[in-house]
Amino acid sequence: MQVFAEVLSKGVLKHLELLDIRNNKLNVEQMKAFTRAISSRGHNTTTLTNLNLSGNSIGPEGMNAFAEAISKGALHNLTHLNLDENRIGGDEGIASFAGAISKGALGNLEDLNLRRNRFGDEGSSFSLNK
Repeated sequence: MQVFAEVLSKGVLKHLELLDIRNNKLNVEQMKAFTRAISSRGHNTTTLTNLNLSGNSIGPEGMNAFAEAISKGALHNLTHLNLDENRIGGDEGIASFAGAISKGALGNLEDLNLRRNRFGDEGSSFSLNK
């Protein structure tokens, strides 16, 4: 993922609309590298509308990094996001994500999959409504 993140951060894939990196065993550190890439000044992910990260292991810490990136405007044209089965678990990761969404991040999102992440009771009650 580190090499791909470096390529992505250079803006080489400026016409990319769909990115499917499901079931690649992405861990927290790799997710942080990905979020740095989509947050970097040289990246160009404005055409990306569909992102599938399902079946990885980003965990709460990886979700926090992702939430921080989208709260700063990364992936603002995304319409489909699949985070199914990522061991986000607990409440912290989903709380940061819900916070970013409630402040207008991912404003074009039409489809969101958060299945099989085992949120706690508090995490399950967070509203993703704007």
